[in-house]
Amino acid sequence: MVEIGVTGKRRITSPQEEEGKQRWHIVQLICGYTGILVVVYGLLFYAVSREWLILAPAIGFCVLFFSVKWFTGKENYRLTGFLLQIVYCLVMLYYGIILGNVAQVQYLSIFMISISALLFRPDDKKLIYGSALLPVVCLTFLELNYSNDWIRPLFFSYQQEQIFRWLILFVVILLNFILLSMHQQKLVGMLRKSRELFYQLDISHQELLMHSESLEQQVLLRTEELNKLIVQLQGANRLKTAFLQENNHEVRNPVNSILGFTERLLKHKKAPFLTPLEEQELIECIYSSGQHLRNVVSNVLDYSRLEAGRELHLYYEEFDVREWLQKSVLVYGVMARERKINIHQRVDENVPATIKTDKTRITQVFFNLMGNAFQFTPRNKSIYIHCWVEDNRLMLKIRDEGTGIAAGRIGSIFNEYETAYHKGGAGLGLGIVRKLLDLLEGDIEVSSVEGEGSIFRINIPLQPR
Repeated sequence: MVEIGVTGKRRITSPQEEEGKQRWHIVQLICGYTGILVVVYGLLFYAVSREWLILAPAIGFCVLFFSVKWFTGKENYRLTGFLLQIVYCLVMLYYGIILGNVAQVQYLSIFMISISALLFRPDDKKLIYGSALLPVVCLTFLELNYSNDWIRPLFFSYQQEQIFRWLILFVVILLNFILLSMHQQKLVGMLRKSRELFYQLDISHQELLMHSESLEQQVLLRTEELNKLIVQLQGANRLKTAFLQENNHEVRNPVNSILGFTERLLKHKKAPFLTPLEEQELIECIYSSGQHLRNVVSNVLDYSRLEAGRELHLYYEEFDVREWLQKSVLVYGVMARERKINIHQRVDENVPATIKTDKTRITQVFFNLMGNAFQFTPRNKSIYIHCWVEDNRLMLKIRDEGTGIAAGRIGSIFNEYETAYHKGGAGLGLGIVRKLLDLLEGDIEVSSVEGEGSIFRINIPLQPR
């Protein structure tokens, strides 16, 4: 319970303190009721008997009851209760002596014994037993006095005695009624607190269930997310493993080609056996393999930078589009002759003499698209290259007569490590193409018919913004 003092500060009271205050309040009520009753009955008895020995002590006992009520604090409820019992014993002894058997003190003793359990806490056993023993001692003394006639009571007529009996019977009934009412109020209060406690426990139980269900759902959700993440990581790990294997293959092939062609040239220098045309063809093969190797390395380096969150820097320059396209296509001349693939290129008249963009990056895009076309185009087929301008953007289309792409896989071919169809490869080419075109403010479109070939269309602005 929270108690607010005169300073405005909150103080939390313990259950024991709260119970002590309740018992002190009960003692206050009993003192007040009994103090009033003893005066009222003193006046009534005086009116019947005209005896000051009845009225004067009644006033004194009233003062004692109210003294107990006013001069004991809340924290001293035990002392207050015990003093109340002592005053009751004094009343019992005095009126038991001067009224004799008419006082019917045994009824009052029953009330005093019953009230002991109400004045003190259950763990105050010594006080309860002592408080209950006091009326027994007083009653025993009075019975001995009646038997031995140590102190004689006042003399009353038969009519007066009858009036006294009924008055005493009424007050005993009234006191016990007050006692029962207080017990009932205490019991009702305990039941109310029990209901409040059960209600709070029920609310806490419901909140705990809701929290438990929410926590269970969160655990299931996090577990599901974790399982998905594990699957993704396992998939990424498998893809990266495949990427390393395939990338090793892509690097090894051009390196072996360069070494093989260079070895033939070295032997030719020592003992010429090649014609000038064959020598030129070997040099072109070395150049083509070198360009292919550089493109593979560039893809890996660019992908590593992007994975690390680093930006790729662009270096814009003006260059001749037609010359650039012709030299870029020549890189694949040796490969085209070896695989008997025809390369057809067309540049429309509306293409300007020069454009301004990052030449290295657009070359990397072109090589990746050409490498993709060569990878999936079988022997004795063709690759078509078309360049034109539309809406101030350079358009470049590369069409192959390869195996094509299934409709359900077109959306995933730009993912990293996606090796597409059924061929090998590192799977970085098309993913890098999309990222590079985004940097160049360009775009790419794909259309394909499985079994007939694919068309890749890219576009970039003629001038950077």
